[in-house]
Amino acid sequence: MQPEVRARRQALGFVVLTLLVAAIYEAAIVRAGGLRAVPALVTISLMWVPMKVSFALRLAGRESFADVGWRRGPWRGLALAYALPAACAAFTYGAAALTGGVWFAPPEHLAGHPAPIKLWLADAALEATLVVAVGMVPAFGEEVGWRGYLLPRLLRGRVAAPLLLSGAVWGLYHLPLIVWGDYATSSQPWLSAALFMATIVPAGVVFGWLRLATGSIWPCVLAHSAHNAFYQAVFDPWFTGPLEPFLAGEAGLFSCAAYSAVALWLQRTGRLTRALAANRTPGPAPGRG
Repeated sequence: MQPEVRARRQALGFVVLTLLVAAIYEAAIVRAGGLRAVPALVTISLMWVPMKVSFALRLAGRESFADVGWRRGPWRGLALAYALPAACAAFTYGAAALTGGVWFAPPEHLAGHPAPIKLWLADAALEATLVVAVGMVPAFGEEVGWRGYLLPRLLRGRVAAPLLLSGAVWGLYHLPLIVWGDYATSSQPWLSAALFMATIVPAGVVFGWLRLATGSIWPCVLAHSAHNAFYQAVFDPWFTGPLEPFLAGEAGLFSCAAYSAVALWLQRTGRLTRALAANRTPGPAPGRG
């Protein structure tokens, strides 16, 4: 079998199996009442589905684990992996607040605190460090699947727009919990799902570029954890407003604009083109192992 055809079949098999297994988890979570109603270990196990499926396929097909990208990669890549999601989240909530439809408001149990800004900054420092570090554990499971297995096979199979496609699959994996559950949703779950897809696809381009430019999965893991920490913990609990679900958060108009701007910058500066060209090489392991 031609290597390109084999790589496409591997990618397709991974996508189908990952979405099916994830759907079983997500159906159970929805029946239980949502992510807030299930133990954290269930959420972590769901986030590890892409990795578990990729490992099973590697073992079944006697594939090497080398193209995951186990090396640390350059420190500059790790710095960018942390800074880009943080900047996107800060822009998202700053721009949303300027519209007047979103505003700063301490969580209900902290209402009336005499120094809410200082309290938020102290909390943000904790979330931006400890929570990012802890969050790398569940993020690892997703990234080993999306950027450690799927993306290299899309490249090896010479599939068109591999970064966009891998980002779209990443988004589809989340949709059941948005439409029928309590993840990044709103009173209009289908609108939230559309906005989430519009955000996650360019985010997938950015994360995919990190993988290709550094040859390492670790910047992707760090970026994924930083994204979750800054959006879900640093900003979301401290901002509210009638338009918050549609302008801010992970499924907001300004989060889409932020990641789209970064992806466009990578494209306009030639960084995407160079990274793709360097990794579209024949052989069993695109990118640095």
